Amino acid sequence: MEGITLQRQTGGDMIEMVREIAELVRQRVELEKEIRTLTSQGRLSAVVIALLVPVSLGILSIFPGYTDVLFETTIGNLILISAGVLEVIGALIVSRLIRIEV
Repeated sequence: MEGITLQRQTGGDMIEMVREIAELVRQRVELEKEIRTLTSQGRLSAVVIALLVPVSLGILSIFPGYTDVLFETTIGNLILISAGVLEVIGALIVSRLIRIEV
């Protein structure tokens, strides 16, 4: 808005200024599309990481005897806690990697 006011006060070419603003907006939209395309693999990785634990638990629940050691022993509990912490850390890292500010 300041540019329009300044152009009107100084008698500048308003049409050219509006064209330049429109071109800048077009370029920004194109850049955002390109960034979205380039980060699509990272976003898919984030979804896979997020679904890994529930899917694994679902598969392992089919064979309940295999998971008893994880839930009934101290070392099993430590492994589960470690896996959960690493899952969260992985999701945060992927989230930071795919976040690009324009």
